[in-house]
Parts: sequence; structure tokens; C-alpha cells
Amino acid sequence: MPYYLLKTHFIMYKTTVKTLLLFIFCFSAKILGAQLPYDPSQHILIKFEASASQAYIDSLKTEYNATEVLISYPSFIRFWHVLFPVIVNGIDTLGNIHEVVNGMSSKPKIKTVGPDFEFTTQYIINNPDYGSVWVDPMMECENGHEYDFSPPKTTVPEDLIRKIAIVDTGIAINDGEGSFFSHPGIFDGYFDQNYIGYDFIGNDMLPEDENGHGTHIAGIIALENQAGDNYPMRFYAYKAFDQYGVSSLGLMVRAIDRAILDGVHMINMSCGVNSSQLEPGETSPFKELMEVAQANNVLVIAAAGNEHENNDDSGEPTYPASYDVDNIIAVAAGDCEGGLAPFSNYGEKAVDLVAPGVRIVGPTKNGLLASMSGTSMATAFVTYVAGVLSFQGPFNYDEVRCAVLSGVSSNSSLAGYVATRGLLNLQNSMQVFDDCKQSNYLRSLPSAPSAQKDENIQVFPNPFVDGIGIKLSATAQGKTSFTLRDIQGRVLHQISHQLTGQAELIQLDLPPHLPVGVYYLQMSNTEGVYTKKVIKQLSY
Repeated sequence: MPYYLLKTHFIMYKTTVKTLLLFIFCFSAKILGAQLPYDPSQHILIKFEASASQAYIDSLKTEYNATEVLISYPSFIRFWHVLFPVIVNGIDTLGNIHEVVNGMSSKPKIKTVGPDFEFTTQYIINNPDYGSVWVDPMMECENGHEYDFSPPKTTVPEDLIRKIAIVDTGIAINDGEGSFFSHPGIFDGYFDQNYIGYDFIGNDMLPEDENGHGTHIAGIIALENQAGDNYPMRFYAYKAFDQYGVSSLGLMVRAIDRAILDGVHMINMSCGVNSSQLEPGETSPFKELMEVAQANNVLVIAAAGNEHENNDDSGEPTYPASYDVDNIIAVAAGDCEGGLAPFSNYGEKAVDLVAPGVRIVGPTKNGLLASMSGTSMATAFVTYVAGVLSFQGPFNYDEVRCAVLSGVSSNSSLAGYVATRGLLNLQNSMQVFDDCKQSNYLRSLPSAPSAQKDENIQVFPNPFVDGIGIKLSATAQGKTSFTLRDIQGRVLHQISHQLTGQAELIQLDLPPHLPVGVYYLQMSNTEGVYTKKVIKQLSY
């Protein structure tokens, strides 16, 4: 299908980067006229261990002068409103939400607790005024051939649909007669008009986009799909940002929980929470939410951020992209030549790959389209590719993520910036998908327990090119064996290391001519066997 474009003169300013940007990013300042349905500064988000009794929970509410507003499912994250001042033990007076969080963090049977807070976008759109033309979202990139999004022709069962959640500013609705959407040529067929999503700002079933960002993101996915094989994808718009681009962590929790309950397969998060909102020592229940999505077999595609900062080393990384949770793909933005965009955040450990994010054309509100730049746009391209890959078998977030990352096109300029050192490539990912299927790799470990997540062990970069770093927290002392196996279970490389019981960083140098593909790294010691899937990427 052709692309319909109403061309606009689009100007955007951001205080920290001198370029065209659009990324829902977090700042602590209040926004005049914000339409949030509550004041986040007086709320905390808390989740208890399963063993916590209702009597214990009620006692904490009394102690901290809090009332429970709601419990969000399936994460079981609770929203508590705190009435200040809070007097604890008749002595200590707590005057702000961070002091409350600090006091509660040491309490038993609390799995996670953190402050709610408000955040917003920073951008301006001036004088929309385009004539209509038929275009590709990458029409403004003369060298867009660096990226390959053309899928091979394939047959998909008619009753097979992949559900994609877009947690953003909503979707543009037509206020006049005719089609339900303001861009019918783009969105008709992608939404079920009986349930298009939910508006968490207005608390209704009509997530109308008053900002334009969410419509642009959904449009990139739809336009790329229409240019390809038009796979049966169903979109759900969860409006968590108001017309000024303002949201809160609490609204994001509710939106993602709702998406999980609605049975979506993947969540596009062209947004992020900057950790500057947290006081030293504070954590956020947002990570717990990502783990709930993982437990429900949901893939999360998240933007890395637009501050041109290293998410590995920065004291203020962008979340959820920087969380070490296996169902997240963290996306940096690339320019038209396939290099890292000058505004994009990066990180050899925290960011996975690069996708196009400069001068991307897509729909916005009021029936118009605009050219925008940012890791937001890059994230939408990855969501499209993940959606196509998901039709290669029963949905499994791990298989789709494996194929996305192992199929990138290698680019030497990205070494040190993203884990794969590569660019999004749909054709390559389709070719390697079979190697990522669980039916292939689970049989490779007949003598080992099921692959497990161990928060005390980190393996990076993954995918790798030459070698692997293994970061261990405090472990049992003694001899430890590290074994690399192929997907048939054959031993390819093995070393032994004497652990001291302290945190260690071990560099594993692998055979130089190891073929590109999927492998398994096993670590065995007196504590048991830990297994981690690793991907060998192209060298250059």
C-alpha cells in the first residue's frame, strides 16, 4: 500500500541537544496546565512479598499516614497516597515523599517501594503546513539503504494476529465525518474499533492523541508493515501522557499492567524515566513491572534516550531501557548513514542495537504528518521488525529478541556504543530465526537444569564479537568451570577459574574462528549450574 503524507514544516527544540529531537523523557518540573488526574508528588508505589499479611500492610499505612488508592494488576503494585506531615514513632517528622520511601525501604516483607513522580516531553511543533504526497517513513534519508526492512514473502494463517501495545500519547481520532481515525489510509485495519485501548488521563475508552507523538510512533510501524507483506498486527493505544506530554510513573504502571492483561505480545515504549528523579539509594518499582511483563511472555522495546549519554556509566541512565531484564530490547537512534545519531544515548552493555531515528516521516494529530527525530522513532522500527519475526512460530519473547539482536548488520563505527555493534536488519533476522527457536537450543543441555535468571551473574556484551566478560557478585569459593556449547550441546571451549568468594570480573577469550550463531555458556561450581544463552555476532 502507498503512504499518505500531509507534509509539515516541523521545528523542534530541546535544551540539551542542537538537533531535531522527539523523545518522551523525564524531568521533575511541574508543567502549567498539566491534565494528570492526580498529584504524583504525594504518592508512593509499593509491592509486598507474598507472605505479607493484610494486617501488616494496614499497620504500615497507619504508620505512614497513607491511604491505598488502588492495586494495579497483574503486577500487584499498590498506589498509596501519603498525607503530610508524617510522624513516625511520635518523634520523627517526614516532610516529603523521599523521606517516606527511605523509611519504608528498610521494612520487612516489602519487595519494592519507590516514589511516584511527574515527567514530561520537551519539544515544540510550529506551523504544520504540508501538501499531500506518497512517501516512505525514511523518505528524507537518501542513504536509508543502510537499513533493511524488507521481509521475504510468506504465508500467515488468517486467524493469527500479533497484538502490539503503544504506551504513549494516544492515537489521532477523526473529529469529523468519515473514518474513525484521522489517518484512515494508515490505521484502518490495525485497530479494533470496539476496543482501541484506554485513556489513563481521562479514564475512558477513547485514547485520543492531543499531542501527536503516539500517532507518529504507531504510524511508523503501520507504514513499514504496509510497505512489506502487511502482516496481521493489531495495535492498542494506551494513553498515559496528556496533551502537554506530561505523565507519571504511576500512570505508566497502570498502562503497562493493562496491556499485559489485554494479552499483548509486545509493548512499544518510545519513552523513558530518567533516574535523576530518584534520591541516592532509592529504587523504582518500574523494574518489577518489567519482570512481570517478562513472566507473561511480553517483549518490551524501549528507547535509550536522547541526551547523548552513556547509559552504562551515567549516574542517571534511562529506564526501562537500562534495566537488566531479558525481555527488553534497548534501542539507540542511528543517522541516515547508519552511524550513531549525535543526540542518541548509547552503552555497550545497556543498549542493544541501532535503528533509524533521524528525519523520520510519520503521521501526527489533526490529519497531518511530520518529520521527527529521536530514539522514539528508532524504537518503532524495532517494534515493526519484532512483529514480523514473531510470525515465524508460536510467540516467544526470547526467540524474537534473539533474532533481532543476532541478525543486525555489523557497523564498525558502533563498536563501544551498543552491545551488538550493529544496525537493525529484518532480512538477516529472518535468516537466523531458526537458530533462536527453543525447540533447537533446549535440547542442547540434556545434563543441565533449565536455563535460569541469576541476578548475581552478568554476561556482556551479548551478542559478542571476540570475547565475553562475566561479572560475578560474591560467590562460593573454589574451582569454577566455564563451558561454551553449541546448540547441539557439543563442548567448544572450556576453562577453569578459582573463585575467591568476592566480586570478580572474568574475561573469557573464545576461539577466534567461532561461527556466527547461538551458543550456551555454562558456569558450574559447588552452588550449581548457571546457563546463559549468548550470541556470536559478525566481526569486522
